[in-house]
Amino acid sequence: MSPSLRRWLAELIGTYGFVTIGAGTGIVAGSHLGDYGLLGVAIGNGVGLGVMITTFMAVSGSHFNPAITLSAWIGRKIEAGDAVGYVASQLVGAVAAGLTLRVIFADAQWRAANLGAPGLASGVSAGRGVLVEAIFAFFLAMVIWGTAIDARAPRMGGLFIGLFVVVGVLAVGPLTGGAFNPARYLGPALVGGHLHYWWVYFVGPGIGGAAAGVLYPSLFMDGPPWRRKQPEPTSPR
Repeated sequence: MSPSLRRWLAELIGTYGFVTIGAGTGIVAGSHLGDYGLLGVAIGNGVGLGVMITTFMAVSGSHFNPAITLSAWIGRKIEAGDAVGYVASQLVGAVAAGLTLRVIFADAQWRAANLGAPGLASGVSAGRGVLVEAIFAFFLAMVIWGTAIDARAPRMGGLFIGLFVVVGVLAVGPLTGGAFNPARYLGPALVGGHLHYWWVYFVGPGIGGAAAGVLYPSLFMDGPPWRRKQPEPTSPR
């Protein structure tokens, strides 16, 4: 198996695992199968992501998020061809997770929670949703740059990335669902048929990830990424 195919497979499986766990906790909470509310959903998403990141960090770098792959590409940490493969794998994994959850849970259960898909709360405009998702995706990407992509980082990225998702969902989950990740949104939303304001969950995280891809290497590494003629060879770190 080629190195690229290994990386793409890791992204597919890791995203599948994360979305299955994260959206699954949303279904359990939303259908009142479990009485753990927002805190349980936050922990499920954060810990689920952290575990999957740690599992596949040595293989692909564990992006599991098109906004993070965009950030790494802008920061010239991944080649364009590999970035396309990463995003495609992430989206396939997310949709597979949505299909799995639709089989696991009874129809009434997953419908009560929109299959665990994030969504805008009543009174939250699309513009405010984009702003919230952009800000928190930016901070998520900065955490990933500082704890996983930067070669100087301690090898504890999975822990701190997962913790950020926990606190991020606690902070703004009631507003947008706290996706910060187009794949986390798309899989459950597409399979569950709830693609309302879908662009909010692509534009917001995309802006945040892109901003981090410019700012982190420019401010804290070796200068603006466009100064490097070629992207660094794709690697886990």
